[in-house]
Amino acid sequence: MEKTDKDVKRQNSLIVWIIVAVIATIVFCYGFSVLYFYEISPNNISSKISVWPFLSDKDIGNMYKESLVEISFMTEDSEKSIVGVNVREDGYIVAPFDELRSCDENTQIVIKPESGKVYDGKILFGDMNYNLAILKCENPNKSAGVKLPFVKISNLFNLDSVICLESLNEEASFGEVTEVSEFPLTFSTLYNNQQVVDFVIENGVLLIFDKHISGGPVFDRNGGLLGFGYEVESGQQYVGNYLVPTKSLKLIINRVAKAYQQKTSFSKELVDSFVGFDKQELVEFHTMSNESPDYKTFFFKGKEIEYPESVEIYESSDLEGFFLLEDFNFKNTSISKDCVITQLISGENSVKVKNKLDLFDFVYSLSNGKNLEIIYQSLSNLGESSSVKVVV
Repeated sequence: MEKTDKDVKRQNSLIVWIIVAVIATIVFCYGFSVLYFYEISPNNISSKISVWPFLSDKDIGNMYKESLVEISFMTEDSEKSIVGVNVREDGYIVAPFDELRSCDENTQIVIKPESGKVYDGKILFGDMNYNLAILKCENPNKSAGVKLPFVKISNLFNLDSVICLESLNEEASFGEVTEVSEFPLTFSTLYNNQQVVDFVIENGVLLIFDKHISGGPVFDRNGGLLGFGYEVESGQQYVGNYLVPTKSLKLIINRVAKAYQQKTSFSKELVDSFVGFDKQELVEFHTMSNESPDYKTFFFKGKEIEYPESVEIYESSDLEGFFLLEDFNFKNTSISKDCVITQLISGENSVKVKNKLDLFDFVYSLSNGKNLEIIYQSLSNLGESSSVKVVV
């Protein structure tokens, strides 16, 4: 039976109403999202950026600035201030650890967000392998909680556009990821009137910005914190900034927060049981810690270390991994020093350890109660692997 003109009109009218209903639903849902993130939940900067696609880089930079805090504390001879980033609404601050290493439980730390309010600060976590610290922002009025603007942690995946904020008072700088860096970043200290390597950061990427910046927190354009950038020079000439993302930061923050809420401390016992370095670090220790070619000593973890014969064997071998400078001891399980960790296995997950961040990323990813098998080789018996098993 052929359709009449009336049937065709009715069908066309129905299609139009369906289209109008779909459009109205989309507009309503989008409007509700904007209302929710701007009015009902205004502190989630990452979500606000994600639901509004028409923001300029400058607008995004200004929004990110709301998550910055100024961290002030006393050093031995003066007051110091650094920039941190709030990554949870209840006030968990990420900051460079090297700036806070002199602080202890008696250090008075003051945290000031962009709003100008004043909070007490407490260091909950620090790790030199990533040069990251986590602080808790506490209200001096203990009966009141903390609610601050925050950003989420993001991972660096083929990004070509980044935003850096040096301080609460300066405009954002814009740049791009140019390459995976083949060089490490060394932090030095003065020892016996000589600048020596204090610790080494690896696995970074080189960022090029629209102007010379000293460094600071680095964000992507999609609402996430990538880490902290550090100024890189070559021959006293500014090259760019070095960023080291950590795959484990989001997980660590959640576990640190859970421990704090349960009034306990986040345990780093397993991580701290691995005392040593990889080959790239050893090269850096040698290069800056000794001017003489025979390398009798080098500076490591705050003290001068004699250059043992086992290090020469490790350095000249083809073996990749994490060299144990001290014995590994964890829950009645041990591995002698002068061994090299080559692989970690936990259930169906495993990693071949080529450098220290391979090791520490994997260890931090393990939850309590997980089984961990550590594969290693002794430098006195190269080519023969051994293993131990521990329960995290």
